[in-house]
Amino acid sequence: MAVTKALSALDGIKDVRVDLKSGAATYEEVTAVAPEIIAAAVKKAGYEVVE
Repeated sequence: MAVTKALSALDGIKDVRVDLKSGAATYEEVTAVAPEIIAAAVKKAGYEVVE
């Protein structure tokens, strides 16, 4: 829930879905969002970003 909330709070991101089993998050970008901003939001929520 924390990652969903963190990503949903970013301007330009909508329809966030997190699969807890696989650890993957998907989302739709309405406007371009830099990967660094997305990674920072996930890390701030307390999770690791794996590329």
